[in-house]
Amino acid sequence: MYKLFLTTAALATSMIATNTMAATETYDFDKVHTNILMEVDHLGFTNMVLKAKDYEGTYSFDTEDFSKSKVNMVFQAAGVTGDFEPLDEHLQGPDFFNVEKFPTITYNSTSAKKTGEKTFDVQGDVTILGITKPLTLNVTFNKVGANPFSGKDESGFNATATLKRSDFGIVYALPLVGDEVKFNIFVEGVKQ
Repeated sequence: MYKLFLTTAALATSMIATNTMAATETYDFDKVHTNILMEVDHLGFTNMVLKAKDYEGTYSFDTEDFSKSKVNMVFQAAGVTGDFEPLDEHLQGPDFFNVEKFPTITYNSTSAKKTGEKTFDVQGDVTILGITKPLTLNVTFNKVGANPFSGKDESGFNATATLKRSDFGIVYALPLVGDEVKFNIFVEGVKQ
């Protein structure tokens, strides 16, 4: 009877551990180690890079089922920067983000689909200048585990996406400055 009890207890413990490991976990973005970059052709000479510095949001995922992944973010449009004050002032004005009228940019995922062993696509809606369009993030899962310096549970991803700024009414300097904006996103998150 004692052996049966131990076997049952061990099985229950194993099931609980398995369910815990496969549970959907929610993470906050570690802003020190997360970079959200936007790249656009500048006059054919080079690609200009902008960075989103002011944002809030969370993401969640299950290592056993990437289709449960979710992302919700709110960006302050005035936080998009090229690290050059005159450029940043221009970006905040009516030619680009018109931050007085449209202070935020949002992204909310609607679904996710596994595409490979460590890759998945997150479909969602992005709203810029009050216009909402679909945007797919092509995501690569890097790692989940304890950060050896902080001891906190963390996860990491890389993602890419592309949109046309003209779809949101941002047409300044087209076609001299490119229409296609490429996103390169490098995420490190801390489990809530």
